[in-house]
Amino acid sequence: MTTPAEREIVHIAGLDVRVGPHLRQRCAWCGAIIEDVDLSTIQVQVVPGEETPSYPTWQVGALIGRSGGATYVIAHNDGDQLPPNSCASVDPAATT
Repeated sequence: MTTPAEREIVHIAGLDVRVGPHLRQRCAWCGAIIEDVDLSTIQVQVVPGEETPSYPTWQVGALIGRSGGATYVIAHNDGDQLPPNSCASVDPAATT
């Protein structure tokens, strides 16, 4: 039996894209969906001076761990090598 840490996969946060009320952020390497939100169904803080409310997204380039239902920052990518459990070390056919 594997532990949650053994099932963890690390992605590299790509750009977040908003189309109408829909926001999506994918892995910059493999394209896996990291965030997928219909903003019309949630409440977000309105920041004075902003035209539209913003939803928190992952910093572009951050290493994002996913295990089960949890998603979290592993590190901010500083150009070092990726961990062995990153999507870059998985067969590309498994991440499409």
